[in-house]
Amino acid sequence: MLIVSKGPYREKLVRYTSKVYGGGIEFLEPQPRRKYLELLSRARYAVNPSRHKAFSMFTAEALACGVPVITTAIVKFKIWYKQGVYLCNNFEELEKLLSLIIKSEEEVRRALIEYSHQFRQLFSWNNLADKFISIINSFTRK
Repeated sequence: MLIVSKGPYREKLVRYTSKVYGGGIEFLEPQPRRKYLELLSRARYAVNPSRHKAFSMFTAEALACGVPVITTAIVKFKIWYKQGVYLCNNFEELEKLLSLIIKSEEEVRRALIEYSHQFRQLFSWNNLADKFISIINSFTRK
């Protein structure tokens, strides 16, 4: 597992993962854009445990790369396979979720990757530009 982060809880996370997982987790500082996208596109899952930004640029970029996302939610624990995003409220739920993923790895990944491709099409620059032009045209016709 690779964690790319420089957040305020990094040292605490390093100590915890070292104790629980025996050093099997690598930590990197934030990377230059090209390297970051290369790492992200090779990820099996992208995890965003933020309590304030469940859907962020990181989440969108991961989905655009076809990488399933695990993130937080304000609502009760839910697993949204078809939307390409797993939602959880706290770290205990995240732990349960990761166990579930491990048990049904290939089936879940296939479904999430398919959604990620749909997401990429929906939010492509061309599609968004066409919608924006359509909105502008609707105002100019009135």
